[in-house]
Amino acid sequence: MSNYNDLNNRQIITISVISAALTFIAILASQVIYYALEQREHRLKSAQSHYAEGNELLAEQMGTIEEYGVNSLTGQIQIPIDEAIEKRAALSAKNSNEKRESNSNET
Repeated sequence: MSNYNDLNNRQIITISVISAALTFIAILASQVIYYALEQREHRLKSAQSHYAEGNELLAEQMGTIEEYGVNSLTGQIQIPIDEAIEKRAALSAKNSNEKRESNSNET
């Protein structure tokens, strides 16, 4: 009878482990390359988009409405928007209270 146990099991296991490790390394390398290219593409698209120009304009406008100044064309004084909102709210509350008092006095 012939001997069927002539396979080199140690060599088969070694090749299997090395193949699995190389496959894993290839998958990781592919993933790293993919994410690097995706990030590069995103940066290029962001730099070329019109939103960047719009965001710059909005940032400039926000700076303008958040500081004191004088309009050189009309001579009007400019105050920060937060302060203007607070003053307007206080004035509206005062007017509302005065109307309520005048309505209660009439009745």
